[in-house]
Order: sequence, then structure tokens, then C-alpha cells
Amino acid sequence: MVSTASIGMWSHQGRPKGCRPRSYVEIRRTRSSGRTPITPETLRFSIWMASSLIRTIGAIGQFSFPNAVAVDGTGTMYVSDSNNGRLVVLDPSGVQIATLRRGPYEGDLGMPRGLAIDDEARLYVVDTTDQSVKVYRQPAQAIGQPAYLGRFGAYGRADGAFSFPNAVATDARGRVYVADWDNDRVQIWSY
Repeated sequence: MVSTASIGMWSHQGRPKGCRPRSYVEIRRTRSSGRTPITPETLRFSIWMASSLIRTIGAIGQFSFPNAVAVDGTGTMYVSDSNNGRLVVLDPSGVQIATLRRGPYEGDLGMPRGLAIDDEARLYVVDTTDQSVKVYRQPAQAIGQPAYLGRFGAYGRADGAFSFPNAVATDARGRVYVADWDNDRVQIWSY
């Protein structure tokens, strides 16, 4: 028997935050029995659409609390592997092809959470511990590292600052929407 417990960004009404209606990917913790505690070794994520499982990506223990997944037009998947402090890039078959890691340098990650891809092939990564959104260019080649373009945001309560941002979304007008969790608001940016 398989039991699941959903994780990620959920509103009080039980709907996923930052997702488009009728078009979202749900991230779940999966375990083999109701008595087995959920640990990094038993954590995986599954792709669910219209209540029927398509496939499961990642070996047990590959991810530690994946918080978001974004998929580009080629089927390449970007997974924010939060507790491992990295962004994992997977090809359409689920093979890992690149990784952006935790570190102290410009473009490195702390605790990535929300992800979004805009119409200009820019990848937005919410970095909760850096209180910012980091922006990368998707690689032109099928296998390649996303290129760091810059960041926006800083810690604080004023407009333009964040306090533990968690989710990001984009629209066709070039706007970037950031869920600013501890400030109880959504900020809208132009990039």
C-alpha cells in the first residue's frame, strides 16, 4: 500500500498556491506504508495529472524536500531540491544533466523554493534564505548549465524587499509575481 502526504505551497482552502487553474503539477511525499516515517531516504516526487500517475522521477533519497518543478518547452525539468540547497536539471527522460549548488558566490543557491520560466527562456528561482529571486538563462544546448543573469530583492519589510519568499509565477506581459511569505503579500515585478 502506498500512502502520500502533499507538501509544497498550499492555501488554507487546500488549493496549490502559485499554480494556474487546471494546469499544475503536484509534489507529494511518497512512502511505502503508513508506519514508515518520511525521511530523505523515502522521499520522492511524482507527477500527477487528472488524478492518474504518469510516472515518478528520482530514486529514493535523490531529493530532500523538493519544493517546486518547472518544465520548459523541450520537456526539460527544473527541480528545486530545497534541503540539499540545489536546483537539479533533468532531461525529459528524468536523467540529471546539470546542477546549480549551494554556495557563497553570486549565482549560487541557499534554499531554493519556487520556480518559474518566462517566455524569454529565463528561469526564476526563489532563494528563501537569500531573500531574493535569482534569474538564469536556460541553456541553449540540450545539456548545459543555466547561466546566471542576476537577482532582485533583499531582506526587509519595505516594498521591493522580501521576508522568506516562497513562490514565483510569470505572465505573458513580462511580469514576475513573488509570494512574500513572512510579509503576507504578493509583489509584482517587471523584469
